[in-house]
Amino acid sequence: MTFPELRAFLTSQRQLRRDEEQVDAMLRRLDDAGLLTGLDGAGPVSVTTRGAELHAAVFASVQRVGGQVFSGFDPAELAAELAAELAAELAAELAAELAAAKHVLAEVTQRALRLRTELTAA
Repeated sequence: MTFPELRAFLTSQRQLRRDEEQVDAMLRRLDDAGLLTGLDGAGPVSVTTRGAELHAAVFASVQRVGGQVFSGFDPAELAAELAAELAAELAAELAAELAAAKHVLAEVTQRALRLRTELTAA
């Protein structure tokens, strides 16, 4: 993936909440730190050996700490709680979308009735 493609991809990821300028600055900092290559050329952006080693170390640390944090939880109970939270969030989003759709439908219906009345009167 080229630098412009990677920047566009990362910018499109809503969960990151970063605009193009912020993503550009982040990638350039990683390049300046020697963790990425390929930002200035037409070729693909890639992780350097140093970048891969840092990623592996951070990932191992996160796994270790995550294991400690979640070690006292029953996996089935945790999964059920997460599923319930996700279902509640989805239900709220769907309710909001349904309310918006009902509003649009009501507006379209009113316009259609007005148009029919106007055409009938003409």
